[in-house]
Amino acid sequence: MIRKDFVELKHLYEDGKMFFFEEQLSRYTIQEIIEFSQYFSLNVQNKDEYYNVKMIAEIMYNLIIRTGNYCVIEIMEYAKNVIGRCMALSVDREAWKDVKKYSMFLLNYVTDANEICELQGCLSLAYFYLGNYEKELELRKMLLDHDDYLSLYNYALALFHNRKYEDARVYYKNCLEKFQFPPAYRNQAQISIILEDNYEEAYLLVKKATDVYLNNPNKFNIIGINTYVEHQLFLCGVCSSDMLFKELGLHKKKYENEIKNDKDAEKNTYYLKLISICCDLNRAIRYFEEMDYSKSFKLLNPIVNDVEREVIVFNSKSIFEESLKKITKVYIILIKIIQSLNLIFSDAMIEVNIDEKICKIDILRNEILSSEDNDFIYEYKKVISLFLKYIKFLLKYLFKGDNNEILTLYDYIERLRIKKSNYLLSTFMQCLYKLGTIYKAYEYDSKECYFIDELRKKSVDKIKLVCSEFSGKIREIATSVSVLQNDAICTEDTFCKLVTKAIRHIKNNVPSYVRNFKSNDITALHEEDFRDTLAVFFSSIYSVSSEEWKKEGRTDLIVNTNKNDRRVVEFKIWGRNDYKEVVGQIVERYLNQFDESGFIFMINSQKRSIKDKYLENIKNGKTSYVLNSLQIKSTGSIEYFVTRHRTEFNEYKIYHFIYNIFD
Repeated sequence: MIRKDFVELKHLYEDGKMFFFEEQLSRYTIQEIIEFSQYFSLNVQNKDEYYNVKMIAEIMYNLIIRTGNYCVIEIMEYAKNVIGRCMALSVDREAWKDVKKYSMFLLNYVTDANEICELQGCLSLAYFYLGNYEKELELRKMLLDHDDYLSLYNYALALFHNRKYEDARVYYKNCLEKFQFPPAYRNQAQISIILEDNYEEAYLLVKKATDVYLNNPNKFNIIGINTYVEHQLFLCGVCSSDMLFKELGLHKKKYENEIKNDKDAEKNTYYLKLISICCDLNRAIRYFEEMDYSKSFKLLNPIVNDVEREVIVFNSKSIFEESLKKITKVYIILIKIIQSLNLIFSDAMIEVNIDEKICKIDILRNEILSSEDNDFIYEYKKVISLFLKYIKFLLKYLFKGDNNEILTLYDYIERLRIKKSNYLLSTFMQCLYKLGTIYKAYEYDSKECYFIDELRKKSVDKIKLVCSEFSGKIREIATSVSVLQNDAICTEDTFCKLVTKAIRHIKNNVPSYVRNFKSNDITALHEEDFRDTLAVFFSSIYSVSSEEWKKEGRTDLIVNTNKNDRRVVEFKIWGRNDYKEVVGQIVERYLNQFDESGFIFMINSQKRSIKDKYLENIKNGKTSYVLNSLQIKSTGSIEYFVTRHRTEFNEYKIYHFIYNIFD
């Protein structure tokens, strides 16, 4: 007689719900595992090799961890082969949790030294992508071979991920003494910028990497020559070095001559356009450092459009182009902040047109909040926004006697200080605390002061000093945005690609609950089924939790992309219950002050499109929608939407995905 739970377990496998399949299988006794393996047949609807191999691998895995070394040799050898194959497929699918699980298992049973090294290498890679850089470094240290340049390189890279830059530099140098490996030169360049802010040395290191590559391009064909050339030009553009500005001129002459000689006109024209952009950015940064903000702004303003035009014309989109846009936008915002603060506090009689000055602060703050998170360092954006709000409320208190708003904000910032939140990583917070001191001093002194105008003037002078200090700190941001990140951080764009990948997976491997609904209108869809399916998908990569109580509401799915970051996903079925309040729910209930964004997975069970109605709903006044913030994006054939929504103290970017059942 076939057990009912065996049938259910097989259905979990067929629906691709491997996380729940593994959970249930792990509860079976040895005898039950053997019985289930006898019942199971590979004649299933899912034809993906990964799922077939993983099915057998999970049975073998659970059987062996219960029997240990008591398994017969034939079974053990078969199990190692199957689990090894499953681990290799997991690497291809970037299912890093599975890579970690299976490699750790195999390390208990493999004896061959080369196989052990290979498994430890895979495990180190898994730890890197899972954000556990300490474990990555621990394994790379175990694998370190001082006579092997790749081993030295990988150890240096692990040191780099752990921010041990001085040590990383030593091992990159040792690597290069063994073999001139271009990536080692490029990473050395990163360290030169991080430790010494030395763009000239960084440029020379990348130039050396380029020369090594050109001497033997077939040996280093993983990264093409374009990456090396663009990296050189990028470094020349993101600093104010006169030497590197001259280098841009030399590059320009080189590519102009190549065009004259009919050598790859399209590629060289692209380089010339990129050189022009980098020249403007280099000079703009020089003017910024000299505090000639008008000249700097004039050069910066066209750059973003120029870069976007190059991407369209030449069908190119590299990390360097994206970074050029990001850096340019940061400088533009920084200039606007500095100039606006200078303008607001330049009057000797600041009380004149105080309402107009408060309005200017509001305009500036809204512009900062509307800037894309990918283009502006999120932590700084939050603190700068709070600083401007504090200035606004402080001026209203000094000149209008309104202290309701500033009292609420003062308490909020004090709570941030007490909680030791990650805001304190920013030195900008010190300026906020100084504004709080000014507020409290004025509140106390004004109670018994007969010369209130004089007291107000002294308070304004103190605010000016804090603003001047704040502007100085803003200039320091500029040096921190030019470093290319090597960490395996799950950015919002990366997470969006994973969500679209999950949608494609559901379309290619239709779950039973969707099949049943499409064939029988009586069968109801449930949000938790879709939540569980995505939980399974993400659980092979990250740590996942669901149905967590948060504040006064409950969130559907939390994907912890590393120990310091998470992605919150809300699931709704269009037309059900409170589907129209989905944006308000995720913004007001589930996201906290440290979240940057939220994700909505809307299920359309109708046979017609809901796109227009959905967009109309998310832009209505009840959702705190930021005007004109809607962006329509796509990955492959899957379209998704991005909007911004504002609460009292925060602004969030919300990503919207619609899964159409009948597509």
